[in-house]
Amino acid sequence: MERLDAQRFVQVHRSVVVNLHAISHVTRGPNETADLHLKARPEVLPVSRSYLHLFRQM
Repeated sequence: MERLDAQRFVQVHRSVVVNLHAISHVTRGPNETADLHLKARPEVLPVSRSYLHLFRQM
């Protein structure tokens, strides 16, 4: 993580780092959870509660 540009990459889970420009949208779930939808990939990535604060404005 320390080698990546903090303005472009963010950690969303213990072992998941995402390029912010690759995020299509964020959906919020119950109990303070969220999922990231990527622009060019069908996978949906869960956002850990520890990192959810990074996406409150999205």
